[in-house]
Amino acid sequence: MEHLPDNFLFRRLLSLAETRQGARIHDLAYRLDIPYSQLLQDVCYSRRELRQTLPPSLFTKQGIIHDDDVYVCTTMPASYEMTVAFFAILSIGAAMIPLSPDLMPEELADFNSRFNAKCIVLHSGDTELAQTIRKYAQDKGSSVLNLLPVRLCPANNTTNQHPCIGPCITIPSECPVIALFSSGTTGPPKGIIHALNYFTAHAGPFGPEDSLVLCHRPMHYGASLTSAITSILRGIRLGIMRPTATPKQIWGRIRQGGVTNLAGSAGFWVSLMEFFQQQLAELPSKELQSYIDGARGLRVTNCSGVMAMPSTKIFWKEITGRPLHIVWGSTESSIGLKTSSDIDTAYMNSIGRPVPGVTIKLSKGTHGEMRVKTPTMFLRYWDNESATRVAFDDEGFYKTGDLVYLQGNDYIIQGRASTDSSETFSFH
Repeated sequence: MEHLPDNFLFRRLLSLAETRQGARIHDLAYRLDIPYSQLLQDVCYSRRELRQTLPPSLFTKQGIIHDDDVYVCTTMPASYEMTVAFFAILSIGAAMIPLSPDLMPEELADFNSRFNAKCIVLHSGDTELAQTIRKYAQDKGSSVLNLLPVRLCPANNTTNQHPCIGPCITIPSECPVIALFSSGTTGPPKGIIHALNYFTAHAGPFGPEDSLVLCHRPMHYGASLTSAITSILRGIRLGIMRPTATPKQIWGRIRQGGVTNLAGSAGFWVSLMEFFQQQLAELPSKELQSYIDGARGLRVTNCSGVMAMPSTKIFWKEITGRPLHIVWGSTESSIGLKTSSDIDTAYMNSIGRPVPGVTIKLSKGTHGEMRVKTPTMFLRYWDNESATRVAFDDEGFYKTGDLVYLQGNDYIIQGRASTDSSETFSFH
């Protein structure tokens, strides 16, 4: 038997494989269509590959890494294999450092060294990248980097073991599971360490079986990866497009129907709006209607980053029949607020109301710097205790740096008190 850790993440993954037969991951870039039952098999197979690659001294007799702060880097495009790597790395008790697939070899080597990462996991198709990294290490005379392409379970594999939860295999809830990075607007990016709650606190119950989240952003971003993992944990179908997908390609997928959840930056929503107005609006009415019908199937439309302009909000309300929701969050705190459907925020800079489990206070009562407590708050900054201390006030609230005032039940954003901020983002 393949014994997985006894925590929410793997209990839910096992339950999904057994009960959600229709739930699948559609990797549109690599032409894969994978049921969640196969995801579980691929995770277990990749898990065994990780154990065989890493030094045996790292593991307990149960096959779990016995120390905190053991990291594994990943550098791969948004893909099904990225989700496999995530679950496999966490299943051995390590923490993931998702890095951009566009980094130079010297940058990858620097991150690997800085975190003393035990290996770098690559996409199975990135043979050229692997050769480039190895050549760089050899040219620099440094130790050979430990590289591991994702390996999926072969169809003819005869050694498959039935996964189950190992009641005695536990990983502390405060153990690091991922390192993300701040924007670094006013200085070097800070490593932001999160525990498992970052992915599980907002997972909630199983979602509707006919839901489909369309992922179109790079998965080394915390918001995009969290959205993908949360969708899986809710048993929702996940469609993955290349992050380079154009407005034409995204509209083409919307036109096919079935997409129910879509999120992106304000710029993303503007680009889709402009493509509609400049290209699609000129189509014959019958053909145009197929795009509108696809958009009308969207149940969740979330906007992040900078505030969307009124014209953008109004356009999407007219097209979908639903408001474009503004969602506030940060890499440190994760999601914090979301606009409500019961108030028209088209002409307001509203960031909405706290989502369940989130507490908000303003430094001057009804206005001032917004400070938050969330169930998804980061553990600490990497190797920077002083920065971690000053990030919180005396009551343990994270200081966001955003200037906000309260209007009724809604929080209205005015600007920034400071500029060294992590991205604001939204969940699908």
